[in-house]
Amino acid sequence: MNAVMPQGQFHNMNPDRKCVLATSILKYFEKNIAETVRFAKRIPGFTDLLIDDQANLIRGKIRADDRQLIKT
Repeated sequence: MNAVMPQGQFHNMNPDRKCVLATSILKYFEKNIAETVRFAKRIPGFTDLLIDDQANLIRGKIRADDRQLIKT
């Protein structure tokens, strides 16, 4: 999915287009998070960790993905 827009273009878009773009971006991140959680649960010992530790590891993975998306 290509969610990257040229700088300065977003404010010129009509409201319906902004809504469609925002919805697409949210769906992308929801899918990314769900896939990350499914993957993590398959790692031996992951579910034995405290829930806060599980959440912190997943958050770190998602943040790393977000930085990579922004760079591309």
